[in-house]
Amino acid sequence: MEKRGIKLEDLDAAIVGDAPEIIEDYPADERGPACLVLGMIDLARPVHVLIGYAEDPANTDIDLLNAYEPDNEKWYNFRKRR
Repeated sequence: MEKRGIKLEDLDAAIVGDAPEIIEDYPADERGPACLVLGMIDLARPVHVLIGYAEDPANTDIDLLNAYEPDNEKWYNFRKRR
């Protein structure tokens, strides 16, 4: 994340700020259930955050697995893979 210029404060804003959106779900990921969230940094910079979560809905802990700015050549409207 540091190499990509993404700070923890940015991720906090992206996943709890203005309308974060789960764009892909990976319930059978080898690392455990995870989802890809699209959020915005400063309302203008899109970021994808891969979040691991517990299978038990009572457990609200999450793990940050990856974060990056989506590439326009690979993503349509930052939500769908091309």
